[in-house]
Amino acid sequence: MKPTQSGGSGSKMSEPIEYVTLISDDSDGEPPPKRNATQTTGSTGSSSSQKQKSVADEDSNDAPANSSTGADERRTSRRNRPKVDYSNRPSGVAENAGGAEKTGSGSVSGKDQPERRSQNQTQARRSEANATSVSGQTANNSRPSQNGEGRERDMGTPTVLSGQEGAVFQSRLPFSKMTPNEEACFPDISRSGILGHRVFLNIRNSLLHMWVDNPKVQLTFENALKSLPPPFDSEPCLVRRLHSFLERHGFINFGIFKRVRPIPTKKLGKVIVIGAGISGLAVAQQLQQFGMDVIVLEARDRVGGRIATFRKNSYIADLGAMVVTGVYGNPMTILSKQIGMDLVPIQQTCPLYGPDGKPVPKEKDDVIEREFNRLLESASYLSHRLDFNYAGNCPVSLGDALEWIISMQEMQVMNKRAVHMQEIIAAQTKIIEHRRRLKSVKESIATLKSDHQEMLKQRTPKGVDSDVTYARQEFNIRNTQIKLEDTVKLFRELYEEDKRMEGKLRELEENRPSDVYLSSRDRLILDWHFANLEFANATRLNNLSLKHWDQDDDFEFIGHHTTVRNGYSCVPVALTENLDIRVNSAVKEIKYGTTGVEVVAENLKTSNSQMTYKADLVVCTLTLGVLKVAVAQEESQQNNTVKFDPPLPDWKQQAIRRLGFGNLNKVVLCFDRIFWDPNANLFGHVGSTTSSRGEMFLFWSISSSPVLLALVAGMAANIVESVTDDIIIGRCMSVLKNIFGNTSVPQPKETVVTRWRSDPWARGSYSYVSVGSSGSDYDLLAAPVIPPTCKEPEGLPRLFFAGEHTIRNYPATVHGAYLSGLREAGRIADYYLGYPEGTPPDIGYSVAEAANAVSVGNVVKLRDLSPNLSDSPSSKKSEDNSNSNTADSAELQ
Repeated sequence: MKPTQSGGSGSKMSEPIEYVTLISDDSDGEPPPKRNATQTTGSTGSSSSQKQKSVADEDSNDAPANSSTGADERRTSRRNRPKVDYSNRPSGVAENAGGAEKTGSGSVSGKDQPERRSQNQTQARRSEANATSVSGQTANNSRPSQNGEGRERDMGTPTVLSGQEGAVFQSRLPFSKMTPNEEACFPDISRSGILGHRVFLNIRNSLLHMWVDNPKVQLTFENALKSLPPPFDSEPCLVRRLHSFLERHGFINFGIFKRVRPIPTKKLGKVIVIGAGISGLAVAQQLQQFGMDVIVLEARDRVGGRIATFRKNSYIADLGAMVVTGVYGNPMTILSKQIGMDLVPIQQTCPLYGPDGKPVPKEKDDVIEREFNRLLESASYLSHRLDFNYAGNCPVSLGDALEWIISMQEMQVMNKRAVHMQEIIAAQTKIIEHRRRLKSVKESIATLKSDHQEMLKQRTPKGVDSDVTYARQEFNIRNTQIKLEDTVKLFRELYEEDKRMEGKLRELEENRPSDVYLSSRDRLILDWHFANLEFANATRLNNLSLKHWDQDDDFEFIGHHTTVRNGYSCVPVALTENLDIRVNSAVKEIKYGTTGVEVVAENLKTSNSQMTYKADLVVCTLTLGVLKVAVAQEESQQNNTVKFDPPLPDWKQQAIRRLGFGNLNKVVLCFDRIFWDPNANLFGHVGSTTSSRGEMFLFWSISSSPVLLALVAGMAANIVESVTDDIIIGRCMSVLKNIFGNTSVPQPKETVVTRWRSDPWARGSYSYVSVGSSGSDYDLLAAPVIPPTCKEPEGLPRLFFAGEHTIRNYPATVHGAYLSGLREAGRIADYYLGYPEGTPPDIGYSVAEAANAVSVGNVVKLRDLSPNLSDSPSSKKSEDNSNSNTADSAELQ
C-alpha cells in the first residue's frame, strides 16, 4: 500500500530500459560447487573434518598460492544460494538419532535467506529490514519489493521446528551428528561407534530442548538428569559432561535467567573486560557464572556501545542497532523471552518516490530492480567464475566491477545500435538494387510490349508471303508475347518481393534498440539500490572487496526480521545484572605479560584521575574503529588512543588495518501526528544525483508512534558528520514535503542526528570486507594473543578479543557480537578453568591443547600465530591432530 500523497500516482512510465545480456542466463542455473565444509555447518563427518586442510583466501596475507577451494567455491548467484542447513539431516534422521521427537516441517535444507526469496527469485542481497543500524546489522542489498515479495519470503520460510529438532536448530547445531568441536572434546564418544553417537545426540538434543523450552530458569545438571527419559538417565557421568560442555560454550544457561544454583563465591581468576557493549556484557555474564571475578570498564556514561536508544516523553527511536535479523537460530530470540523484548515483524512493502516526489511506477521499479540483481549476478560471475579479482596487481572493488559491467552494457547497447543501423543500411541497399532490377524489368516489359504491338501492326495475312516468311512472322509474334508474359510475371514477383523488403525495413525502423542502456531517470533509480547496498555494508561500493564482500551470506538466519518496539537498549541494560561495571572509565593502556595484565584507565568525571586494574587476563571488545586508531602511529596523539604494551603482533595489526570499518547515520524526526501511510514501515526516496544517492534515501516508521528515521549512507554518511543539525533537518523536511505536500508535513517536535564516525568511542558503525581484505581477517582479529615473552610450550594467552569484527560468519550484527562474547568466555574457561565438570581424568587430551588446536578460522590456528610455539613438538602434534573447524564452531555448528 502506497502512502498518500498529493502528487498522484498516475504519471506515465518512462521508456523501459534495454536489456543486454552480459552472461548467459544458464549460468545462474549451474549447480553450485561444494563449499568448504567448515563453512557449511554440520556438513562434515568426523573423518573428513580431520582430513581437511585449512583454506586461505587469496586476498589474505596468509593465503597459499594453490588455494582453490573454500571461499572460492561458491555459486555465481549470491541471492539464489541456499543458506546453511543447521539441521543437515536426511529423511528419517529422528529415528537415526535414537527416536528423538520429529515435528514441524522437516529439515530446512536449502532454506530461504532471512529476507529472501525462493530459489527462482532473484532479489537483492540485503533488505533494509535485514540491516539497518550503526551497530552493525547485516543487511541485504535490495529493499523489500513493492509487489508482495516480502509476503512471498515469509511464505517461503519454513515452519518453526518444535521439540528437540527445533531446539537444536535454534542452537545452530546439526541434529543428527556431532560437530568437530564436540568430537575433539568427547574423543571417547567419537570413537565409540554409532550406538555411542546416538546416546550422545539424544542426551545433547534433550538438554537443548529443556533449555530452549524454558530459558528463564537455569537448567541444572540435577534437574536435567531427572527430566531425561530412560535409558538416557542411566548415564549421569555423560549427562554431566554434556551439560558442562553446553554451558561452557554458551548453548544453555546464557543471558538473564533465574538462577537455581548460586554463583560460586570462591573466584577462580580475575578478568577485566574492556567495553560494555553487547559482546563485553555477554563475556562478562558468562565468566561470572563460571566463577571468575569480572570487572567491566566502559568509557561512556551508559552501557550498550553502538546499541543506543533515544527516549523522550512517548518517543522511542534506536540510534544504533535496530533490527533483529531473522528469529530462527538467533540468540536474540532466547534473550527476547528472558527480558521482554517487544519484537515487531517488519512489513516488507516499500514504495519508492522519485526526485520530484512522485511515486516511481511499479513496472519501472520492478524492471530496474531486476537489472540491479542482474548486475550483481554479473559481478559475482566475474569474480567467482572468471576469477576477475585483480586489475594488474590491485584487487578489484565491487563498485569498480559494477561500473565496468554498466560500461560494458552501454557498449553492448552501442554495438547493438551499430548492428541495427548496419542491418537497416543493408536492407536499404538491397531494396535499391532490387528496384534497379525492377526498373530494368519494367523497361523490358515496355520494350516487349512495343515490339509486340509493332509486330501485330505489320502482320501480313497468310498467303501474301511465302510460307516460310509467314511462319517466321508468327513465331516472332508468339515468341515476343511469351517473353512479355514471362517478364510481366517476373515483374509481379519482384514487386511482391519489393513489398516484403519494404515491410522488413519498416519493421527494423519501428523496432529500434534503445539509444542508451539506462536513461538518466533509470540510473537514479539504480543508484537508489546502490545506496541501499552501501547502507547494508556501511561504506561506498568502491571500498568493498569484489570477491569477499558477501562472504557471510550463507549464515544469515531465517524468519521474520523484527524491530524492538521498546527499544534495543533494553538488552544491554538487562545484561548488566549483577555485574561490576565502571562507567566513565576510558582505558588508556593495556599491559600484558606472562604473569597477568594491567589496565590503566582514566576517570572521565574526575580529570587526570587514573586507576590501574590488575587481573589474570583482559578481554578487549573495543570497536574496530578504535583499534584502527590504536595501531595508527600518526594518530597516536588522539585522546581515545589505547596503547598496547607490548604492541600487538604484526599479524594482528595488519588484519586491523586491512578490514574495513564503515559509517552509517540516522536522522530521527518526532512529530505530533502521523502523516504517512501507517501501514508501511518503509518508503524510499530517489536522490537527484549519483553522488547524493545515499542522502535520506530511506525512511523508517517502526511503530505506531509518530517517529520517522531517515537513513544516510555511503558518501553522504560522512558528509553529514561535518554539517549542522539545522541543515540536515531542513533537508529531511524538504524531502518529506516534496513527497507529501507542504501543508501535510508538520514541524518535528524532537530531532536527533547521529554522527558515529565522530564518536570517539565508536569511530564508525560496523565492519565490512574492504578491498584487499577477506573473511580470514575476522579470524585473525578473533585470535587471542600470547605474550611475546612467553617461552612455555603451553603458554596461556592473556589478551582476548570479542565484538562483531571478530566473528567471521556473523559480522556486523548484534547477534554476531553476542555470539563472539559467548565464544571467548568458553575459550577463556578452557584455558584457565580446565576440563568441564564431569570429564574423566583419563580422557586422553589436554584441555589447553584442545583450546589451542581449535582453529580461529578456516586459515589460521592459534599456535601458528606464536613464533615461540610454532616449532615445538607439542605444537606440531596439536597441528596434526587439529581439524579445520572455526573458533566459533560451538556457536556456528
